[in-house]
Amino acid sequence: MKNIILLLITFLLVECRETGSNDSSTQDIVKSSVSGKVYDYQRNIPVSNFPVKLFRQYSDFCGYMSCIKNEEIATAYSDQNGNYIINFNYIKDLTKKNYGYVIKVDNYSNHIAENLQTTTINPGNNNTVNINAWEVVRLKIHLSILNNNNPPLYIAARLTTESGTFNNTAVNGNGEQDIELMAKPSWNMVLRFYYFLNNQIHFIDKQVNTNNDDFQNLNFTIDCALF
Repeated sequence: MKNIILLLITFLLVECRETGSNDSSTQDIVKSSVSGKVYDYQRNIPVSNFPVKLFRQYSDFCGYMSCIKNEEIATAYSDQNGNYIINFNYIKDLTKKNYGYVIKVDNYSNHIAENLQTTTINPGNNNTVNINAWEVVRLKIHLSILNNNNPPLYIAARLTTESGTFNNTAVNGNGEQDIELMAKPSWNMVLRFYYFLNNQIHFIDKQVNTNNDDFQNLNFTIDCALF
């Protein structure tokens, strides 16, 4: 009887050790870092105090559908020279699909973040991810509007003719009106004036070359009968 009990205890101890070793094989922790520079490449100046966030992401199920889950790991702020660094423990989790770490940034304090490098963050490395964050300029636009017979007349600032709307506004009626839009500095912006008639869009584009001044004054005469 004693031999049977000892045999059972030995079996349980071996099984526990094996289970623990399997769990540890699916998760490894590696000290890693990611660093870079937050820079306003339009003005050629560093951007300080800009938040840079590190996320762990992986495929999962949200209800009955698959989705990508993001878990925020850390946030760093750029220094006076635009530099940031995040030191973290890279957890390798073999149980999750499409698993990895990514840097994400949002527009912040009148700065627009774009051209973020989609660099893969590798465990154990000093990864580099640089960020272009430019401060917007404001276009103060005086409009003389004619034949606005299908209001509202929308005015959209676009980075290119093919890009989506950066920001927009709308006006009703005719006559003299003043609006303000945000734009990218030192850029060939597109101002699209448009309205809808019988479910069809009518528009005209105006090119605007911006500079690095905080404000730019523009004047346009817009005759809606011409488009």
